[in-house]
Amino acid sequence: GGQVGLLVHDNSTHFTGSDLTVRNNAEDGLRVEGNPTASALDHITAFLNGGNGITVSGAITGLTDSTAYSNVASGISVTDAGSIPIEANEVYGNGGYGLLVSNGVPNTTTVVGNADLTKARGNKVHDNFRGGVLVTGSVLVAGNVITGQVNPSAAGIVLDGGMALANIV
Repeated sequence: GGQVGLLVHDNSTHFTGSDLTVRNNAEDGLRVEGNPTASALDHITAFLNGGNGITVSGAITGLTDSTAYSNVASGISVTDAGSIPIEANEVYGNGGYGLLVSNGVPNTTTVVGNADLTKARGNKVHDNFRGGVLVTGSVLVAGNVITGQVNPSAAGIVLDGGMALANIV
């Protein structure tokens, strides 16, 4: 591995990351930053990275069907992505939070999971050290299964703003 496994930055356009494995990097496994345009991420496997498994800062179209585990920091970290789905991911065994999501983009809501429970597109978040899901700002956490935080004082869901509904914790 390198410092960052895959870095998408500086206004990259139309990047589609699909069926990628990023592992054993000193920092993040996959990092998307610097105002990417119409970037989509799905079926990413990120493990054994020294930072986060997957880090996104800025607008993308979605982060779905991915797995992030055994990373030193959090499994998945998303900041200011706007109205996107973060769904059908499995995130476990990370040193930080499973999912760390903040959204301050006006008039948008980032959705962690899926409020339509019939679709079974919630995230499976388990056995992370600091906690399951930490959200800040305009974020909806819905339809997820969040269990087994390793630290006995850790919470399944921590809300600083945002809303949670229909999760199993």
